Amino acid sequence: MSYELLYTKRAVRDIQKLNEIVKTRIKNALENYSQNPLKYSEKLTNFALGNYRFRIGDYRVILISMVIK
Repeated sequence: MSYELLYTKRAVRDIQKLNEIVKTRIKNALENYSQNPLKYSEKLTNFALGNYRFRIGDYRVILISMVIK
């Protein structure tokens, strides 16, 4: 089962500022993680930002899990 990736406006703005090599690395990692995101993530203790996080090189990706019926 694959999950859909949704980006916040701030995430898009931050990603656009990065160089092409880093953008590609983040894109590839997120595509791999979208197959089973909880397998690769760490649970956050403070849920104000989100539920889980990924580490991709020097960058952190915050995952907000949502259930849509």
